[in-house]
This record gives sequence, C-alpha cells and structure tokens, in this order.
Amino acid sequence: MQEKTYRSVINRLGVAMLVLFGGIALYRTVATEILPLLVSGLSAVAANVVAELVLAVLYALVFLAPVFVFYGISKRKPHRSFDAALCLPQGTLLYLFVALGIIGAAAHLNSYVIQLFDAVSLLGGDTATEPVATAPREAYQIVLAFISTAIVPAFVEEALFRGVVLRNLQPFGRTTAVFISALLFGIMHQNAAQLFYATVAGLVIGYIYAYTQSLWCCVLIHFCNNALSVFSSVFQEQLSYHRAVLADSLIYLVLGILGVLAALILLHKHRDTREDVLQNGCFERDAAPDAEYAPLALPMARRVRIFMTPPMVVFLALCAVQVLYMLGMAVLY
Repeated sequence: MQEKTYRSVINRLGVAMLVLFGGIALYRTVATEILPLLVSGLSAVAANVVAELVLAVLYALVFLAPVFVFYGISKRKPHRSFDAALCLPQGTLLYLFVALGIIGAAAHLNSYVIQLFDAVSLLGGDTATEPVATAPREAYQIVLAFISTAIVPAFVEEALFRGVVLRNLQPFGRTTAVFISALLFGIMHQNAAQLFYATVAGLVIGYIYAYTQSLWCCVLIHFCNNALSVFSSVFQEQLSYHRAVLADSLIYLVLGILGVLAALILLHKHRDTREDVLQNGCFERDAAPDAEYAPLALPMARRVRIFMTPPMVVFLALCAVQVLYMLGMAVLY
C-alpha cells in the first residue's frame, strides 16, 4: 500500500513536470518568435513594457499550470492540500541570511567552474578580457526586471516546487522530499551551467521549508536571491568592470559573514535539541499523519527505484535532450 501511494504521487508529479516542460517550450517560442511581432508597431518604451509584462504573466501561468494539473488529477487520490498560510516563522531573518550565504557561495563556485571550462575551451587563449559593456537601462526597465526576475519567479516557482512537490513528498520522509524537489528544481532550468547552483539553492530552500513549514519564508529567500542578480546586472551596466566586480564581491562577502553569524545564532538557539539532531539526524522524520495519509515508512532504496515512473522518466529524458541541444548550439556558435 505504501509503495502504491508513493508511486501514485510520483506519477502525478511526473505529469505535472511534463506540463511544465511544455509550458517552458511555449514560453520560449512566444518570447523569441511571437511577441516581437506583436509589439513591432509600438514605440520602444511601450514595446518594452508590454513585452516584459506579457512574459511575466505567461511565466506565472507556465508554473501555475502544473499546480492545477497535479491537484486536478489528485482529487480522488492521496495528496496534501496546498498551504499558503500567510505566516513567517520566528528567526526568518536568520534563515534568510544563512540561505543567501550558502546560495551565494554556490553561485560563486559555479561561476568559477564555468570560467575554468571557458578557459579550457579557448585552448590557452587570453581569458582575461573584460566583457563588452552594455548600455545602462532606464529606471522603468530595472523595475520591470525586478518584476520578471525576482517577484514572479519567487512566487510561482516556490508554489510548485515547495508548495506542491516537496509538500506532497514529505510523508515519505523529509530526505526524499527535499532532495527530489531540489533535483527537479535544478533540472527544470534545463541549463547545464545552472544545474549545480540551482540544485544547491533547492536543497537550502527545501530544508528550510521542511523545518519551518512556511512557504512564505521560502518565497522571501527566493525573491532576495533573485533580486541580488538584478542588482548585479545593474552594477555591470552602471559601473566600470572592476568597480562592478568589487561591489558584487563586497555584497556577497557581507552576506557570507552575516550567514555565518546567523548560523551560529541558530545553533545557539537550538542547543537543547542539538544532541537529538546529532543522534537521529535532521531528516527522515516522516511528516505527521493527516486526513489523507497514514504514517509511511518506505525504505530509501525503494523510494529511489520507484521514483523512475514513466512520466518522470520522460520528463528527465526531455530535459537531457534539451540540455544536450543547448550545449551543441553553444559549441557550434
């Protein structure tokens, strides 16, 4: 019965991921082929505003569609209802600094690895050249960037990957829930250069959700992390190359220090439970049973094997093909 329930949830999540894959393909088609034609008769400012807002709405629909699909096909099957209660846990600011510190470190490590591969691909050529400067954006363009890059993704991506995927996998063990949701979050980007960084971000945010059960805390972390990338791009446009690098480095250095301090404070606050955590671990404690679920105790090895259901295998294969295609195009051009 446990295996049947778990397989059913994975099957439905696989279908939701296939809907997401199709939605992302549609989004790219609209962004590159259709929308430029629709706004071609507008002024430059109007075209920019309309295009960004349309893409932001479409992006939200792309990630919300799998949520509705999952619950649409789960009406008569075990599932955990969506919980978006507007509350933040105590210590939210501490969780925020810890998360941004870890994710920032992963982003910089990811960047260094990419630069290393770029250096190898140039076969000893000059890799110290500065990037070509881009024209500074207007204030309204920066606001639009915050909407499309920070606000919308933070809400809709967390709704899908933490609010649906992780939440519905929690009864099978928090390790299963956190790792599967993080893996799918990383794969969803369909970009080899972002896989490591996005998966680490998914692990960090997923662990915080599993610990706090607060979706809004995850949304806040996701928003702040994406907002930092917008600030970074603004620095690159407004400052010289070296000053932009310095400003970016100082921000992440401060966040790293704050993250370490926040982690120490959290460890001190939870010192009474430290021995229990060291003995029993912080994962593999099944979520409390509710109206839909009885306590489940499916072995980890079995969870991994059952995860490869047909819909999930198709989704993973499609993402792999997409990544290989993008890598091939990058090599050719």
